[in-house]
Amino acid sequence: MIRRITDKSGRRLIVIGLDGASYNYLDPVLKTGRVPNFRRFFDVGARSDCLSTIPPLTPPAWSTMMTGVNPGKHGIFDFIQPDRKGAFRIVDARSRARRTFLDRAQDENIRVLSVLVPYTFPPREDANGLIISGLGTPSAESDFIRPHGYRDKILAGFPFLKEVDPTRGQSIDTLHAVLNQHTESTIDLTRFAMSEFPDWGISFTVFSATDLIPHFYSKFFDPGHPDFDPLSADSNREFRNSLNKIYEAIDTFLGESLDLIEREGGWIMLVSDHGSQPLVGAIGKDAFLAKWLEDNGYLFTGGDEGREKQAKKIKTGSLTNRLLYLAKKSTPHSIRNAFNLAFGRQKDAMAEKLSAVPFRDEIDWTKTRAFCAPGGYGIGLYINRSGDFPHGIVQKGADYHSVRDEIKQKLEKLEISPGISLFTRVLPREEAIWGPSVDLAPDLFLLWREDPLLRQNEYRLVDGTSLNPPEQREGTRLTWCGTHKMEGILVLAGDGVRCGYTCAIIPNLADILPTISSLCGIEIPGDVDGKMISDMFERDFLDKIKPRIGPPEEPKGPESGSLSRDESEKMIDLLEGLGYLN
Repeated sequence: MIRRITDKSGRRLIVIGLDGASYNYLDPVLKTGRVPNFRRFFDVGARSDCLSTIPPLTPPAWSTMMTGVNPGKHGIFDFIQPDRKGAFRIVDARSRARRTFLDRAQDENIRVLSVLVPYTFPPREDANGLIISGLGTPSAESDFIRPHGYRDKILAGFPFLKEVDPTRGQSIDTLHAVLNQHTESTIDLTRFAMSEFPDWGISFTVFSATDLIPHFYSKFFDPGHPDFDPLSADSNREFRNSLNKIYEAIDTFLGESLDLIEREGGWIMLVSDHGSQPLVGAIGKDAFLAKWLEDNGYLFTGGDEGREKQAKKIKTGSLTNRLLYLAKKSTPHSIRNAFNLAFGRQKDAMAEKLSAVPFRDEIDWTKTRAFCAPGGYGIGLYINRSGDFPHGIVQKGADYHSVRDEIKQKLEKLEISPGISLFTRVLPREEAIWGPSVDLAPDLFLLWREDPLLRQNEYRLVDGTSLNPPEQREGTRLTWCGTHKMEGILVLAGDGVRCGYTCAIIPNLADILPTISSLCGIEIPGDVDGKMISDMFERDFLDKIKPRIGPPEEPKGPESGSLSRDESEKMIDLLEGLGYLN
């Protein structure tokens, strides 16, 4: 029997995900007086910072929020990461080794609405409700809507879904308006979902504009940004108000949600996967790391000739793949089905090989001991481990620890200015994460310092090493001026919640699943890393809550080769446009 959260009370839970939201940008919006429902929500709710994952990136962060475990258990660390055969692939929901609270709710007959939640692609076949996957969906041609029967109706009614990358074709002059419209359309899509499935119990919608606006416009509205110019901000009024407009749009939806919860009972949760801050350090960090590794004798390439060869190979491979894709589209289904039956095994092997991301073929792997994670964010370094990577040369054990420790010590000595290190921390992976998927993670996680001194020193370190300034970044359609930080937001309002309260203890994203599950009566795996955020609730209410603790979850193991080569290329193009790959 389909039910809401509890059979008798019919309470509902509305989760509003504000990607990249943090109080340094949200509190100034509250003070404008133009978001009365946000003000009302904060008055009746409890608020706290909420610590993100290491690294504070969208794929691992939302995955931890939804599973209650750290990346070492759910197995997602980045946008691109190695599988167990050493091939680098774009991650999606099949890369995640744990079930989410959305999965658990559906399994317990709670109707779920999941609207544009990142890394829910591909959605589960037996959806109990409506699922429309968000970031991580390769294109509108992908099968990203469940139930299948709603696809045509939704795409016809909400054409903004036909473009998964809202930055595509946009400039700084146009993007803010596109993102505002995207936010309005996301609200309309959530309203549609609620009306189509009136017996829903949990609704979870994620707004991406609260992340993208700070990435591209923070220098226009953040007085603390080193590039902030009051005169320019006044002349670019639309840029200055770009984030305000997004919150004003969401304010209306928040007001409707508050009215619903006050009328029927339940809770509203506002949560972000990480925070946002000015980008004052370097970008294109992977390029700096690759050069640093090469200069220090850990990475070997064929020089400029090798890099030109790699670029040509990738270009040729992309063209070949697109021609194959067009040929596939024009081939009758009967012929394609016959081919699949006759050559299924060879086809699967070829698909797995093609789905791997072309990665640094200019590298001489017979000499290379370490390399940086692919992408432009520079989250970490991999040791070229024997047995884990196809051409690994560093033996596990003493050899491995010697190489890793040596690199760690050298990186820790890099300084922006005497006494001020380039990295706030250089962490061996076992100090940042734990669980059965640790072996898929970078061997060293790097937490970069965002310090104005870098700019003052013209991006030159104490030892003379040079980093690329933001304006020199290549490969994106727009230039970042904002980046991520660990501190996101969490606000909860509803039955039993302490009104106008600020939490004394800062929770982290792993605490969300136990909290949601406790409120909704969903079983909690016995090995989650988080715990219910009791500080947000009145004592007498807590006495009535009886969390259902189940056995530890048996990890299903991350799957590899999930995306086709064409889908992988589309995801690479999408992530380049958003600024996450270089």
